[in-house]
Amino acid sequence: MIKKLAPVIVAIMSITFFGCGEKVAPDPVALCREAAEKGDANAQYELCIRHTNGDGVEKDIDEAIKWCHKAVEQGHSKAVEWYTTMAESGNIQVQYNLAGCYYNGIGVTVDHYAAIKWYRKAADDGHIEAQYYLGCCYYSSKRVPKNHALSVKYWTLAADKGYIPAQYDLAWCHFRGTGTKQNSAKAMKYWKMAAKQGYVKAMHAIADCYYNGDGVKQDYNQAADWYRQAAELKYPNSQDALGLCYLYGHGVEKDVTQAMEWMYKAADQGFAKAQYDIGWCYFETGDKQEAWNWFTKAANAGYAKAQYDIGLCYQYGFIVEKNRSIAFENYRKAADMGFAPAQYRLGNCYYNGIGCEKNESEAFHWYLKAAKKGYEPAQTSVGHCYQLGDGVTQNRTEALRWFRRASKQKPIDDNEELKRFKSKK
Repeated sequence: MIKKLAPVIVAIMSITFFGCGEKVAPDPVALCREAAEKGDANAQYELCIRHTNGDGVEKDIDEAIKWCHKAVEQGHSKAVEWYTTMAESGNIQVQYNLAGCYYNGIGVTVDHYAAIKWYRKAADDGHIEAQYYLGCCYYSSKRVPKNHALSVKYWTLAADKGYIPAQYDLAWCHFRGTGTKQNSAKAMKYWKMAAKQGYVKAMHAIADCYYNGDGVKQDYNQAADWYRQAAELKYPNSQDALGLCYLYGHGVEKDVTQAMEWMYKAADQGFAKAQYDIGWCYFETGDKQEAWNWFTKAANAGYAKAQYDIGLCYQYGFIVEKNRSIAFENYRKAADMGFAPAQYRLGNCYYNGIGCEKNESEAFHWYLKAAKKGYEPAQTSVGHCYQLGDGVTQNRTEALRWFRRASKQKPIDDNEELKRFKSKK
């Protein structure tokens, strides 16, 4: 009898102790967190306040900042107010975050002056990333006056604490003499600090200096060693450069097979210059069709020099039949990318009516673009245009000024690429 009643007793106990189908009230904090994680800005702000006050959750200012930032990114006005209050109270992480919001217009209107204000407050209290980005503001912002000396000041603070991007950018300032006196030794010091931490761009910069003898004694062996370090870390620029070292026997034994292997590694990553260099490898070994395929691939990837060379091929009949109209089109594409030799050649096309209607005004326009980039043949052509009044009002004073500028430049052989093509014709 007792055994038969056991299920009934259990049922009665269930009703007594657990209710008859009653639902447990949901946890408001859990609901809030669920909504916040799904991107609800109000819930994100509520979590921020809860963590600030320890309301139903552990008091945790870092969690509060995290959730407030997410709400700020969506333009939540109360979250922006909380953020500003925290920044004004001296929280350097919030100051840094708020600066980034103002710089990029995240949740607030873009205001580079406000960005600099908050970056500076955080930077002056030792926030390394704030020091770096404050330097970036002074270096390149288009909305506030540039101050390269302040860039150097704040980048130095961050670089000396081991911040890699600051070390790399500061090195370029010392190398170029931007915001400080030119000092190649300091440039190498900071590049090597970054390279020691595995920064491939710094390794590549060091290699370039040794390869070209910029600021150091030219040393192909050192160059090849540094290129290899970055190449083995899969940096495509260095893979291509190491390939060129093998191609010409610079710092390593000449080995065309090794050269191609390294260039292909870079090309497989979409590095257009490597595609272009592979094209020249094929051209110089006599496989002109494969060379053309790689030149075209590099041009299609946006490599201006390849586009320019395709123009040369069409103008002079290398690899393909002569077609001056197509040559003009390719020069125009490369010129629009800002490639000075192409701008100069495009000027020649307009001046002489090569593949287009003769137009001296357009010729002068393109000569001047290339001349302003320091391209010596174009500077001479601008001088001639002013001297003769071709495409511009005659002005012998301006002509003399441009001739003088050209005379101060290292002479450039504009036919160098032509000679390269002709050597294997």
